Order: sequence, then C-alpha cells, then structure tokens
Amino acid sequence: MALPVYDMLEKRQRRGSMGDLEDPSNFTWDEDDEEEYLTENDPLQRRRHVSGPLGPPPRRRQQARRPFLRRGESLQDHALRKLDAIKKSKAPPVVVMKKALKTPGRQFLFIALIVVGIGCTIVFGGGYYVYVKTSTYDGYSEPWYPTPKGGSTKTWAASYAKAADMVGRMTLLEKVNVTTGVGWMMGQCLGNTAPASLVGFPALCLQDGPLGIRKADHITATPAGISVGATWNKDLMYKRGKLLGVEYKAKGANVMLGPAVGAIGRFPAGGRNWEGFGSDPVLQGWAGAQTIRGIQGQGVIATIKHFVGNEQEHFRQPYEWGLPVAISANMDDRSLHEIYAWPFADAIKVGVGSVMCSYEQVNNSYACQNSKLLNGILKDEMGFQGFVQSDWGAHHAGVGAALAGLDVTMPGDNLMGDGKSLWGPQLTLAVMNGSLPVDRLDDMVTRVVAAWYQTGQDKWEEQGPNFSSWTDEEMGLIYAGSDDKTMGVVNKFVDAANFGDFSHRAIVRRVAAEAVVLLKNEESFLPLSRHGWSQSKPADRKCKVAVIGEDAVLPDGGPNVCEDRGCNKGTLASGWGSGAVEFPYLVSPLEAIESSFYEKDVELMIHPTNDLPSKKNKQLLAQQDICLVFANADAGEGFIASDGVRGDRNDLDLQKGGAALVQDVAANCGGPVVVVIHAVGPVILESFIEHPNVVAVLHAHLPGQESGRALMDVLLGDVNPSGKLPYTIGKSMADYGPNSKIVYYPNDVIPQQTLDGMIDYRWFDSQSIEPRYPFGYGLSYTTFALEDLKIISNTPSGHRPSTLPAKRPSNEAEPPKYNSILPRPQELLFPSGWKKIHKYIYPYLESVDDIKTGDYPYPDMTPRTLSAAGGGEGGNPALWEVLVTVEATVVNTGDRDGQTVVQLYLEFPEDVREDTGDASVVAPPQEREKYNNGFELERDRHEKERRDGDMREGSLSELSAVDAEIFRAAVAAANPGAPDTLARNDNNEKILFPPRQLRAFEKVHTYSSAASPKSRRAFNQVERDAAVVLGDRQTVKFELTRRDLSYWSVRQQNWMIPPLGSFGVQLPSQHDMLVSLTVGKVDAGVAVLLTDDKRLIEFPSILLPPDITSGSIVDVNVARNFTAEERATKAFTSLQSQLLSEFGSSSPSPPVLRCRNATQTSVVLEWDSIVLASSKLRSLSLYRNGNKAGAIPRPLEMTSTKISGLAVDTEYTFNLVLKTSAGMFSSERLVVKTHKMTNLTGITITPGHMDSADRAELETTVSRIGAKFIEQIRIDTTHFVCTEGRGPAWERARDMNIPIVTPDWVKACEREGRLAGVRGYYLDADPKLRQSSSLTTNQTNQNLNPASAVPERARQDSMAISPMTGGPGQPPSGGSGGAARSMAVPSTQITPPTPETSNEEFRSRIASGQQRSEQEGAAAKPETVLEQSEAEAAERESADAPSAPSASVPKTNGAEQEDGSGDLGSRTEETTTSVMPGGASLTAQHSDITEESAKDGEDGDEGEGQDFDEVKL
Repeated sequence: MALPVYDMLEKRQRRGSMGDLEDPSNFTWDEDDEEEYLTENDPLQRRRHVSGPLGPPPRRRQQARRPFLRRGESLQDHALRKLDAIKKSKAPPVVVMKKALKTPGRQFLFIALIVVGIGCTIVFGGGYYVYVKTSTYDGYSEPWYPTPKGGSTKTWAASYAKAADMVGRMTLLEKVNVTTGVGWMMGQCLGNTAPASLVGFPALCLQDGPLGIRKADHITATPAGISVGATWNKDLMYKRGKLLGVEYKAKGANVMLGPAVGAIGRFPAGGRNWEGFGSDPVLQGWAGAQTIRGIQGQGVIATIKHFVGNEQEHFRQPYEWGLPVAISANMDDRSLHEIYAWPFADAIKVGVGSVMCSYEQVNNSYACQNSKLLNGILKDEMGFQGFVQSDWGAHHAGVGAALAGLDVTMPGDNLMGDGKSLWGPQLTLAVMNGSLPVDRLDDMVTRVVAAWYQTGQDKWEEQGPNFSSWTDEEMGLIYAGSDDKTMGVVNKFVDAANFGDFSHRAIVRRVAAEAVVLLKNEESFLPLSRHGWSQSKPADRKCKVAVIGEDAVLPDGGPNVCEDRGCNKGTLASGWGSGAVEFPYLVSPLEAIESSFYEKDVELMIHPTNDLPSKKNKQLLAQQDICLVFANADAGEGFIASDGVRGDRNDLDLQKGGAALVQDVAANCGGPVVVVIHAVGPVILESFIEHPNVVAVLHAHLPGQESGRALMDVLLGDVNPSGKLPYTIGKSMADYGPNSKIVYYPNDVIPQQTLDGMIDYRWFDSQSIEPRYPFGYGLSYTTFALEDLKIISNTPSGHRPSTLPAKRPSNEAEPPKYNSILPRPQELLFPSGWKKIHKYIYPYLESVDDIKTGDYPYPDMTPRTLSAAGGGEGGNPALWEVLVTVEATVVNTGDRDGQTVVQLYLEFPEDVREDTGDASVVAPPQEREKYNNGFELERDRHEKERRDGDMREGSLSELSAVDAEIFRAAVAAANPGAPDTLARNDNNEKILFPPRQLRAFEKVHTYSSAASPKSRRAFNQVERDAAVVLGDRQTVKFELTRRDLSYWSVRQQNWMIPPLGSFGVQLPSQHDMLVSLTVGKVDAGVAVLLTDDKRLIEFPSILLPPDITSGSIVDVNVARNFTAEERATKAFTSLQSQLLSEFGSSSPSPPVLRCRNATQTSVVLEWDSIVLASSKLRSLSLYRNGNKAGAIPRPLEMTSTKISGLAVDTEYTFNLVLKTSAGMFSSERLVVKTHKMTNLTGITITPGHMDSADRAELETTVSRIGAKFIEQIRIDTTHFVCTEGRGPAWERARDMNIPIVTPDWVKACEREGRLAGVRGYYLDADPKLRQSSSLTTNQTNQNLNPASAVPERARQDSMAISPMTGGPGQPPSGGSGGAARSMAVPSTQITPPTPETSNEEFRSRIASGQQRSEQEGAAAKPETVLEQSEAEAAERESADAPSAPSASVPKTNGAEQEDGSGDLGSRTEETTTSVMPGGASLTAQHSDITEESAKDGEDGDEGEGQDFDEVKL
C-alpha cells in the first residue's frame, strides 16, 4: 500500500506575501500575483497559502474552545467578571498591584512572568515566521473542480424538487444565512444558522453528539460509540440511533453532530477513538449506517464525522498546540478507500444528510478545503447528496473552501467568538464581485434545504430549540456570546428522555451490558450469585466481598463535576470533550453492587481509592472471599488536558496506578480477584493478567448512565456476556507497529503523520504477532459451535464475476438549475434603523463601495472525468450487488441461553498482480464463457471436497492452470499488442493483502436445551417462548457484495475483483465434524475415550466437564484447521530463512567504523548497525589510541558520536570493540587527523534566519572555502550562521552550545585564509572585538609551528588522554607536558580532499599562509605558544564550548579568543546512515585488539571509560 493517494504535485517556491492576509474578502491582486496563480496547477491546495488567493488563515487570537469558562459565559463576559472582581476588592487595581510587588519574592515573580511572556511572544512569533519562510512547497492533494451538484439520485429527487422551488425564491442574503453560522454562543445551540424568513426556511440548530444532546437537560447519556461497537449488535445500533433521534427532535435540534466513524483507531492511544465504533472499517460502517437509519428515521439530520484522517488530537488544528498550522495526515489512495473512507461510503449509502470535514490537513491540504476529498471522493465518487459542514473552527479560507466543496461553515466566526467570519458578508461580497460563482452558492444552499426536506423537517409542528447550551436557568441571554443583554425563555425543560414508545433506560442498559467483554474467566468462576459466592460454590456463611478502586464510586461533586467530563475522577462512563453529555444520573458500580447482593448473605468491604492498601487493609484483604477491583483509562478531545493527558493518551496503561492496585490486591486477597476495567480503548494487561489469583477480567468500556446496573447484569448472569473486542489488545505498545504511535512532538514545520492500511489486527496478522486478546474476542458463560457451512454463488450459472464493476450509470435525476441574476447592490446593505447585535454574523454589507468587480483567477474549472467507481449513493450501484451468500448454523452447546457473534473474514488470493502499464485488458465475451466454464468445473470440484469433509474453508473457486493459460491466450488475441495483465512475471506488481479482512458479522441468540427457567429471568415472555420453539440452533446468512470481494486498484481507479485465485472464508470457532466418544476411564490426569471401533484415545481429563465419569458419552468437535497449518508452515519457513540469514555465521560481525567529519578539535565518527547473529550483547566501547574512551550507552540504537576537545593537527587512532556472549570483536583501526587552523574543510554550517541575498552570498563563500552547508542542525554542525536570533533552529543551536555567528565570520575565514576567532562575530558582539581577534590571530600565525619540533612519539604520548580526570597522558598544568600539548595545537599534514574552486587568489592565500605560519612559527618561543593556546581555550570556554586540557594555566592579559572550531558542548546523539567522506583524511588497517584492550574489555564496563553520546577528551 505504498502508492500515493493522488498524483504528487512538484514542490514550488513561494513568494513572501499573498496580498491581504487578514481580510479574506480582499481580492485585489497585482500582476505578479496573477502570473504566479495562473502558472500553478492548483493554488487552492497549497501547503503554505492554504487556500490560494485567500492567503493563510487569520491569526487566531484564542483557542477554539476554552474549558475554563463558566457555563453560558463568553470570553468577553469572562474578562468583565474578572475586572468586576478586582473592582470589588479593597484596593483599586493599581494599588493591588503595588501591594503585590512590595515583597522581593513577588517582585521576582512578576519580573519572571514578564520575561516568560516576552519569551512566548518571541517563540510563537518566530515559529510563525519560520513557518511562513520555510513552507515553500505545495501539498500533495490533486485538484478536483468544479463541485458536482447535488440532486442526481432518485432517492433524493423529490426533496431536491421541493428545495429547488424554495431556493429559487430566496434572496442572496437568505442564501448566505443558510450557509453561514451566526457565531459562537450567538444562539441557543452550539451551532446556529439564521433563517430565510421570506420563504419560510427556519434557523437550524446543530448540536453535538454522538453520545447524546450535549449541554442539555432531561436527556439520556448513552454508552459511547466504542461500547456500541463492542456489542456487535446491529439491532441495538439501530435502537440507540432511534433513541438519539427521538430526543434530538424532542429538544428541537435539527442536526445531530454524530455518529463518528473517524477516528477509526489507527493509533490505539488516539484521544477520540472512543467516539467511534472500533478499529475496522466494516464494523465502523455497519454501526454508523445503523445509527444513521435510527436518527434520520425520527426526522433529524445525522452528521457522519470526521471526514477524514482525524486520528489524533495533538496538532489537530492551528494554534491549539502552539503551531500556526495543523498536522497533515498523509494516506495513500488504497488505504483511503479500503480503510478510512469505507465507513463514510456506508453512511452515504443509507442517505446521511450531512458530512463533517475534519480539522487536520490531509496530504498537506486542509480537509475542509481539499477539493480532491470533498469534490472528487465525497460528492463524485461516493455520490453524496447532502451538505458538507466544517468542524468548529476548521474553516480556514473563504472562496477557496467554497470552490473546494464546503457548504456550511460552523460556528460562523472562525475564531470562535470574535464575530468575524470568512463567509457571512464576505460570501455576499464574493458573489457580487464575481469571485464565487452564483451556481456554487445555489448548490450549497440547495443541499442544506434538500436534507431538511429529506428528513421531513418541513412537517415539524414546532421549529427551534427548547433548550439552551449556555445556562441551566429558564430565563437567559438570547445572545450569550455578545454584550447584548436581551433576555428570554431559553429553557423549557422538555423531558426528552421519556419521549417515544420505548424505554430509553432499558435500551442504554442493554447496550452497556452487551458491550461488556469477558476477557478471562478461569474455571467458569463467573457468574456470581446474589449470595456473593460463585455459582459453583454453596453458601454456608456470609460471603465477604471487597470492592476496591476509585473507579467503583462516583466522584465528589457528582458525575458532572468537570466541564465536558474533562477529568478522570470516580467511575469512568464517558470520555471527555464535545462528544460527552451531562449525565442526568450515573449508577456507579458500588451502588449497583450494594443493591444487587443480598444483604443477609454478603458483607461488603469498600476501599474507594487507588492508594495501595496499608498493612491493616492488607490484613482485611486476606479475610475476603472475593475481591472486585476497578481500574480505568481515560482520554478525550484535545482542547482539554487532565492528569497530564492532553487528549491522546500517553500510553496504553491503566491510569492513576490501576495496574499496581490490581497487582497488590491479587497478592493479598484471600479469595479470587475479579478485575473490571472501564477504558476508552485497549489497555495493556501484562502486569497482572496471568496472576493465578486473577480469575476473571471484564472490559466494560464506557457504559453511560446505567453503568453499574449493566455491569451487575453480567456479573450475576442475568445477561450472558456477548461483547467482543472492537480492537486488538496487544502485549505492549510496540506490538501495534511503528506507524501506530501518536506524533506527540512536531516532526516538521508542518507536523506529518502517516496513515496506512495495516491497522490493528491487520498489522498483527501480517507480522505474526500474537496479541494478548485478538480483535473480535470475547468469552461467554455458554459455548457455541458452527456447522453446515455453505457458500453459494449468486452470479449466473455460478460464473466468476467480472473483474471490474459495470460501467458507471448516468444520473438518475437532473440537479436543479437557477438563474444567475444578481441583486442590486443597495439591497444588500443593512436596513435603515437596524439594531446590530455585537458579534452576530449578518449577511449584509456595510457599503456598496466594498464591491469591486474584476476577473477572478479561478483554478482550472474544466469538468473532470467522473470516477468509474461512482454513479450512485455510496458509489457505483454495481458495487452493492450480492455476488456470494455464505450460510452457517450456530449451535448452543452449553447449558445457558446466550448470544454470540459470527464473524466472517475473507482471505484474498495470494498471487494478485497488476501490470505496471495498461491494466485495462478485457477478455472477449466468447472466451470469457470458456473461462467461466472452467471456473464452474473447479467450483464443483471444491463443492465435492467440502461435502466429503476434506475442506475446512469454503472456497470461491479457482481457475485451473490449463484453463488459465487458455484464457490468457484468448485475452491476448482480443487485445493485440496489450500487456498480459494476468501473467505472473517480474514486470507485474504484486498486490499485497492483510492475511484476513472482516467483511460481515451477525449476532445471533441461541437457546440451550439444558438451560433452566431461572437462567432466563432476564428475558421477557416472548423470548422465553421462542426458546422452546427455536431450540439451540440458529441459521446465519451473510451476503457478500462486489465491494466486499474487491480491492481498490490505484491504476484502474476503481474497485477490482482479483482476476485469478481463490478466496478463503474464515468463520472463527468453526467445526466441521462431530464425533461421539465413550469415556472409558478417568483419572487425575488422563481420560481414556473409546471410539465405536473400540480404539482407545488418551485425552487430558482437565479438558472434560467436571461431572464426567466412566461410561459417559461425550461429543468432541474435530476440525482440521487448514488456515492455521498454512500460517504455521509460513511462519516456520520464514523463521528458518531468518535463522539461516541472520544466525548462519558462527559469530557476530565486527563493527565497521568510519569518520564522517573532522575539524581542528573534534571528530564525528559513525558506524553501521551492529550485527549480533545469535549472540547476546554485553557492551560496545570506543577506544582511542589503544585506551578505552567510553562505552556506547545505547548500542542497538546509536550509530554515531562526536569526540571533542582534541588537539589541532594531531593524528588519532580509533576502534570500536563489541563484546558479546560469543566473544569480543573489534573494528578495523581508524586513523584520523584533526585539521590545521588553515584547513577550513571541516567547517559545517547550518543557516538560520537571513535575507535571501545574504544566504546566496553565504552559500557561495562556503563553497569557495571548501566548507559544508547543511540545512538542519546535526551532530557535525560546527557553526550556526544567521543575522537574527529567531526560530526553532536558532533555539536548538543555542541549547546545543553551537557558536551562533553572522555571515561576516565566514568572510573573515576566507579573508584570513584560516579559522577566524568567533568572539567578534556573535550576534550581539561588539564589532571592535574583531580587530583584537584579528591581532590575536596574526600573533598566533606567528607561532603556529612548532609541533614539528616535537618527536612524533612525544606528541602521541601527550595526547593519550583519558576521558576521566587525571590519568596517563593528560598534561599537567604547566611543565613540559603543557608545552607539548600547546605545541601540538596548530599543525596538520594530511587533510581531506576539498571541493574544486576557481578562486586562485584564495588558494594562493591559503598556501602562503601555511608557508608563512611554518616559517614564522619556527622562531617562536614555547611559552608564547602556550599563552596563545590558553587564550584560545579561554575563549572556547566563553562560548560554552569545552576548553583545551591545559586549563590550569593562567590566562595571559585576560585575553579571550576562540579557534572557531565549533565544539558543540553536550549534544544529543544523532543516528544517521549517511557518510560524509570529506570530513578527514583517514587510513584503516586491520589489527587485533591488544592484549591490554582485550583484558580491559573482559572486565566489563566498569572502571576506565564512560558512557557517552558525545565523548569529551
């Protein structure tokens, strides 16, 4: 799945300005703007200029949603309230400030706050500047214009006809009203539009879900989406949707902002995964579609969200996380269709009225203005007929977003409370000045009105909401977000929870109960009895039951103690954020436990905290018969942070010490331990899941208001657990794969994340990773078996269906057409005497002078070729044709009635290929008949094998090899010259599939003939009667459509059934053959079973029921698991190949050490990743000149390091020593020589902020002197060059102690022909220091020699420096050792090759400088050299760089000077695979480890040497 989702646009440079960035209605362009615009492929999809001519979004001055405002309080009211509080204090504000600053501590705090404020301003301002300056390339999203018009399907034809009549009579101002929200908190709902009063279209109320009506009274808090997904019950999905629809209508809300099918759970720690239904597109699709049917069946418009890729909360929208842009979710075309967009197609197929686009960017283009997504995928390919609305604050452009397919902006003001809109009056202006085509606005409005008619809202008896989102009082502000004080009745307290002909509480209780997944139940310990004991134990005394954990009780202050449930306190029944609701009540587990157990039989011990029990409590635990432990894990939307969790979870662990609590209770409880978990998704259970005292584990998810009662229904057996995991529970976070991690920190100026198709169980299966509990797993109190698998082809005569679907049909209806006559400008002005409400968004213009007509530089509006996969709601109607029917019989083999979920998985053919060229080859009809006949014969053969019991899996047939060759020949004859798309050759690309993919599921209720009437107490009379009639067998039928059997072909841009190969059908727990055996003898370990032919079979007695005795007859289900055998064979073959390739050698490979770069005083070394073969790692150490310098701290991760503080022009020998369980292995010795002062090739410059002219000149200078120029700071960066200190790169350079200099320093190096001191070239340095620096440099040049006067042996001895203090080879302060060290500073003989340059003068200057330094240095006095060396060391210290070792020699005349070598100080290690051979001249010779080194290595890592990322010598 590595093909790009769309054709990539090449990266293009951007100019620094695009007109007025703050006012999106300003369409004034100069000639350069227009020329740039017209030469680009799609300016509306740019990465930096988010929507073409409108420029980047206005700077947001506040976060979109403030969690700390009082209910009903706007930001302005909040500020006024704070001001009133100051005024009411004893002293005026100024006096209060003076009083506060009297003490020194408070003065310091005040100053610190000012400094922090200034720092934040610099950081955020610099970040935006860097973003503007560095975001120089476009996104990768293909342009798709113009927007397809709605009204093309017959199912919506009547509604569009009514809408066309109404819209045709609307004024331009009314059309704008319908498409623009009136502003944040400017109506009673979270989202409000203004009415079109002249034609009778009401203002619409849009209110958050998906758990219920947010910020409303007298409603039901239903279980979360993840709980609904865990039920796998399509009927309950519909009933919950119906409940929501009834309550929304009762409250007067027109549009429900739910259900959510994105996030789909690509990241298991994603903050909003709990709003959706699970980590599989088919499960999400069914649950979303059933919910929509329930909602819209009650006359409420449902909104499927978030389209698409909203998989994490970090960086989801600009400024919420400190960055000026949102993260980009990058997905390939196939993953988009098969995973992320799949459930949206299901929703459109059932007629959803609205789609909400998401916050983040998709392939570097904001989702709410991504024309490919909205126009190409949603409205063309999927045939969406409703309207697209933005998420709150996700609208970033005016005309650009409208042209890209956005229909409604919410809440209207893009900054959530500032009263300024990108649409509203700007949309009116855009239509009048010709920027926005009138027919686009007409389509936007028509889509909204058609959805209103489609759900029958024109027949509502009352229009408008009867509740307020901003106050609980009956009377409240009409415009709560404004300073207008108009009051009115805003809450009528309609009891929506009691509307309808059904019990709302009963539905949510049943959903919550069926969502409980029984993960572990050792020895059938559950269910419990109301007497407390497990049902298998008699009660001869009071049962002592301990209830432990904060999650068992309500929090102090009640279930709504935190706004939007934005904290993890007490029992967890909902995640936090806009998807949460106000609990009308919440039944805690403890409350239900107290009311469920018989008081006369059960004694409760309650410990309602997660604190580890004290010694006394441990003694009490030891006396308990049963311990119920409760723990949880919470998450939510990114605008709220709680307990260090900012939306997305930080890990998959139980929170607030839950795992430690379970371990402690399991270790001390006197009886079995039952663990109950409430969590937003998967949690890691490894710390306690195998503890022998933990006998049962239940995952109850997020159960809503009936939490405790639903849990006790399961614990007591009133409801047989039937929940199945809607995700996989791994053994560690790493099990989910490298692409499953949240991007917690920016990884680019615009953060990037990859969304591929190998999510959840697809990844586990493909990597053969054994999870703790697999997707779809869940236990029951009874047992089931599957029998009589049947696979029936629905194609004519059983023929194999065509590879591609039928041709896209023509539109079933014609979209409405309107005239494009514009009104007179005067009609668009505010009416005379109109009272304006502050911050209310009106469609009116202030002045007709604002209308400036002209040519608008549209993108290419040539109609695109319509998608072959489109043609109807949900896609091409042929995709929904049923091609195969699968039937099976479910048998209840246990002693309890219960439900189970039959899950059907498809295995796609293994060898599916597509030609890399033309893949549109088709067979002639007559030859296809031969092909189908061969297919039919093969199918008949498989049918016979299945009847004979030789096959476990049903096969959708396979073409024989002979027939395949005949078919290929026919294809070649019918398509002369065309490539053979079916041939298996190296030119064809193999299409990869996950090992299995869920394609259907069904929950069935079966009755046990052995069940007692008492066990059916939870069923009504109808169900009890049905148990007698239906018995223990139920037939389940699955219908597989063309879409189910297809994959998305990127080349064909269509759904495609593999032309050859067989499909496998998996039905978990399937058994094909039933054998009856007689028990001959049973002992403690082995039972002897007798077959009919008197054969003896030894069988583990532990696997038999406990009441089996000699003479009993047992039924044993036997089935050959072909799939498991095949996987085992593949796994063994793969392991064998891996052993041969990785562990075939007798010993690990020696490390390979290289030099990446060298300077005057430092060396950067790198090496290949170590290969251990079958051995175990002990240590990896670096040796210098035969002595151990230190141990590599993370040898399996690190591949490079830097050694600083070396002598100038000195040769060093390095080698790596790898110590393993198989012995010790050394790299070849690497000889590296540091550079002279006149050798500038080691300089590595990273540029910061500077003008383009300065940058170009800098690059030229760097090239001339032979230095290196790298864009990002790395471990080998020696200098950071800029003209202004701003931006993250500058901050990183400062933190890493990299010398930050101006471009003049590079010129000075070129001018002087040697490494210039940096003191005078710092950003804030006095230029006068450059003269003293030059003088010192000249003095140093006069004394540069004298290393040649020292014998080579002495120089090597002088540099044999241990990284520890003291030690052999470290020069003492003063004396001959110091002289030797100083004389070794400035000389070199071997340098790396430098780039060729045409500047002969520069070359000659270097040559003359070298000769002069050698001649003049010969007469220098040794003590003078020592002084200059110390001066250089002193200046290095002043630059926060490590000094030379002779640091104890006093500074001469206070002079401070730096050799400019750019030692970085302590730096983070960088892993890299790039090799820069120009860093230093080096020679390598193979040599075994010296005896001394080997002995040192055997002693381990203690003693000599140190752990390091960067070695300081």
